[in-house]
Amino acid sequence: MWTATANNQKSTQPWWNLLYQYHTDVVLNGHIHTYARFAFLNPTGQVDNTNGIREVVVGTGGESLQLAAANANPFPLVNFRTFGYLKMILHPTGYDAQFITSAGVVKDSFSGTCHG
Repeated sequence: MWTATANNQKSTQPWWNLLYQYHTDVVLNGHIHTYARFAFLNPTGQVDNTNGIREVVVGTGGESLQLAAANANPFPLVNFRTFGYLKMILHPTGYDAQFITSAGVVKDSFSGTCHG
């Protein structure tokens, strides 16, 4: 569906369709060397605050860093080029999360509820 480096990746479209069909709440990725948090999106990359999937890319563990490509579509809501980690606290009906730099600074905080 979407990626932090370029336009939509059609090769992953069937996966995003299934994830959306089965009401996935959040997808964590790490291959791209950045921290990026996207809006709640449907499988075509359009904002869907009711049923959309939140994708978070956390590839900030150590090798190198990059930012989202200028032509990324959709573009992430939040994008950092810094080493760090994602701390998530899971609840029965939702989650809370923080992106924390290797220096211990909280750079992003968000939460969400489960689709049910």
